[in-house]
Amino acid sequence: LVAQAKATQIIDCGNETAVTATGERAGGIAAQIDGGSSLTRCENRAAIRGTDGVGGIVGIVSDQDSALTDCINRGAVAANGSGVGVGGVAGRVGGALTRCANYGALTGSGWYMGGVVGACVLENASALTDCYNVGAVQNAHTYAGSGTGGLIGYGNDYRAENCYGYGAVSA
Repeated sequence: LVAQAKATQIIDCGNETAVTATGERAGGIAAQIDGGSSLTRCENRAAIRGTDGVGGIVGIVSDQDSALTDCINRGAVAANGSGVGVGGVAGRVGGALTRCANYGALTGSGWYMGGVVGACVLENASALTDCYNVGAVQNAHTYAGSGTGGLIGYGNDYRAENCYGYGAVSA
């Protein structure tokens, strides 16, 4: 729906159209948000495909002031490259996710792949609260140091509280 949102509120939006990006940043609702942007009660039901910064709702949440609340991804998420962040809800996150969920399967190849978030990228800023993943996570990436998780593929000094992973994970 949106390529990039800066200092923007997106509320009660949905997507049912497949998104395919040949480069970075692919998301069902927004490719990238920053500047204190927020997404509230948004839902994606379509397949999302890209190479880096790929998420069912948002590809990249760039800053600590941006947030997702009550967002749900039901579409499949696929990465076809050496992307840094591939997630069921968001690919790369610098801000907060609250009560967000992923039901879609994650497949393909990425450095960091997680059921909710591929990579938490800002120290002392990324936070997940009451989030969960039900979708299977299958990462074909073979490089040493890559990470695959039911919730988060990679995190650097982040906080996760009351979060759950129910989907099968394989790497």
